[in-house]
Amino acid sequence: GDPLCVPLAASAATAAVEGAAPQALLAEAAAAAGLESSEVADPRECLKAMVRGRPVACCAVLEGYVGVLEDPETGEELEQEVGSHCVLIVGGDLSVPSYVVFDPWGLNGGEVAHWSAHDTKAAAPLAWIQLAPVVAAAAAAPGGV
Repeated sequence: GDPLCVPLAASAATAAVEGAAPQALLAEAAAAAGLESSEVADPRECLKAMVRGRPVACCAVLEGYVGVLEDPETGEELEQEVGSHCVLIVGGDLSVPSYVVFDPWGLNGGEVAHWSAHDTKAAAPLAWIQLAPVVAAAAAAPGGV
């Protein structure tokens, strides 16, 4: 799996076991990976930031997630209850809206899927967390490195 998404997804599962807010553990995992995190009301906020050229992604914190696997030999779809989980919105279309979603759960280190606005609402996220690289104060200052 992806070296960033797997720990973020694991933090959501750990939060459920420990009774902690998944957003807090997600913030810790993001900080450890050199990312800043901020809760947003809607994933469209992240898409708007992407349109402005900001390198962001949006993590959807999910509870009661059911993963779907496809058997490579038979093509049969199998459902498996995953529980607490998170997926990462890495792109999309603001006009619809629709989203390109990376799900780190699955057979081959995760998968990329297209989610409609309906799919996104049906997933019933507990929170939307915008992730972005931490900008060093020196680099952000005028005349900085």
